[in-house]
Amino acid sequence: MESSVSEKAIDSCEPRVSLRRLSLVVLAVLVLYRLFVLVALPTDQLIRYSNDDTCYYLGIGRNLAAGEGLTFDGLHRTNGFHPLWQLISTAPFLLGLGTDAAWRFLLALTVIIWGVGLWYLRRIILRRWGPAAALLALLVCLWPQIYNNSTCGMEVTLTFTLLMCGIDLLERRGIGKLNAPPGVETGLGVLLALVFLSRLDTAFLHLAAGVYFLRAYLRGGAAHGRGIRDFLARGLRLFGPTVLALAGYLVWNKLSFGHFFAISGALKSSFPIPCLNLGQFLMYRELGVFAVAALIWLAVRRRSNEPWLRILAWGLAGQLLYLLFFLKWAPFAYYLIALGLPVGLFALADFQKRLLPVDGRLYRWLVPLATAVVIAGQVLSWHRQGYGFQRATYEGALWARDNTSEDAVLAMRDSGIFGYFCERSCINLDGLVNDYEYQRWVSADRLGDYFDETGVDYFVHHALPTEDYESRETLSFYIPGRLYGGEAIYVLSNDDLVFTSRPYRYGFGMSSLTLGIWRLSQ
Repeated sequence: MESSVSEKAIDSCEPRVSLRRLSLVVLAVLVLYRLFVLVALPTDQLIRYSNDDTCYYLGIGRNLAAGEGLTFDGLHRTNGFHPLWQLISTAPFLLGLGTDAAWRFLLALTVIIWGVGLWYLRRIILRRWGPAAALLALLVCLWPQIYNNSTCGMEVTLTFTLLMCGIDLLERRGIGKLNAPPGVETGLGVLLALVFLSRLDTAFLHLAAGVYFLRAYLRGGAAHGRGIRDFLARGLRLFGPTVLALAGYLVWNKLSFGHFFAISGALKSSFPIPCLNLGQFLMYRELGVFAVAALIWLAVRRRSNEPWLRILAWGLAGQLLYLLFFLKWAPFAYYLIALGLPVGLFALADFQKRLLPVDGRLYRWLVPLATAVVIAGQVLSWHRQGYGFQRATYEGALWARDNTSEDAVLAMRDSGIFGYFCERSCINLDGLVNDYEYQRWVSADRLGDYFDETGVDYFVHHALPTEDYESRETLSFYIPGRLYGGEAIYVLSNDDLVFTSRPYRYGFGMSSLTLGIWRLSQ
């Protein structure tokens, strides 16, 4: 009898052991496949996995390492970045790497950091929901919308990993139970400060954590013999590092740039005036739906949620509301990786644990099927991107590098990839990595005077409708004043057009576009 019971116990455990190992295999695939791609593909194909913002960081990092300060174009100081990731983006140039090698280094570092974050996430899910849920969560991370946005070289991957490390610390050391040692609380406080410095809009998460901490004290502090002095001491350990980081950041901005906030955030935000833009919000596609569905599920299951999961969910809800009501332009899906991805995966794990059966036989066909689906998704994603914006911009950058003088000055909107790879001074006309003063020139419609003032030799435009430059003698370009209103209009002659890229399509159903470069008359 005892033998049969023991055999049944072993049989029931065997699928769990297999699923645990399978989850490790999937985690290894997530990291090693992308690292292989980074080594195997030539730059003109690999560039599709990067984006402008990655290259803004690298461009500033290159100038910073060369002693030119915080500037993307070498002419104007800027604070359009998240501080901790900007520091990391400077590292490859301090190591002596060149343009292409530094870019690949940062992408590879992003993949490794994300792999560490997924390892922590797997530990948390294994502990709370079991190996089947962990395997399912990691399989979801293979989906192109999540995979590509998590490994594109941006700061959200670091934010995600720091958060997973913090949650693991919470789980193991009992901070949520009001009984953690002071040193552990201080360590978590430093982690929270690093989360803030890695991505500034995690302020919503910090606010949620502060509200929960105050609520927990008011409800249970007295019962645990906690007085006001203990409450203040614990609050200082947990939130003091973030407050110091925030205060230092704001003071540095004010003293260095005359404004408290980064130029990139100021240009994109309409706060406190709402500007509901559902069309932009829908550009998040799968990640946005995933995050919203997760919040709905967690709201239904709120009584069984862990404290840290509630804090994450509140922080994500605040971020989503802000993006929906106050983000004026240029939303990107990777914004949701730091908070939306873990909340979605934890909600999925809870859903699987409660509603889906854990059966080893089920996963024998589910894993191959899921793997086939995500591979098909990767292939479709690759095919859909084709020769797109990134490759056209890279092609134009190589032309500029080979056909302009080293002291040439270019100006372009969406200039990250172009400005970084052309290895020339390239002014960002969106203003995201420019200075505040540039916005006054735009609002006064004095772009031509600004070009004369800064010595611009070439004007670059990446979204030139093919039929326009083929049928018109002159073209007018409009640049909106994102900060002070108004707009600037700049007129160019097609006689000055010196380069056009191959035509490409940007987004579903859009007309054919071309990148063009004009030599400005002196």
